Amino acid sequence: EGRGDAALDTVNRALEISGEDGQLLLVRALAYETLGRVPEARTEMERVHRLQPFAADVRAHLRRLRGGQDERDR
Repeated sequence: EGRGDAALDTVNRALEISGEDGQLLLVRALAYETLGRVPEARTEMERVHRLQPFAADVRAHLRRLRGGQDERDR
């Protein structure tokens, strides 16, 4: 878990510098998921989806984080 926390800290610092960058937010969402912080991962992935609504990989990640539900199912 220590390496995951360190990776998350690095991404957070990069986001402080670059602002709301979709790729960095995606990395942060995946880091949260890896650390078992699923609610935070889902929230971040929703932010990424708003920035990149047509990215199929983002939609797939978000669907998985929502337990298989697509936005249309909610």
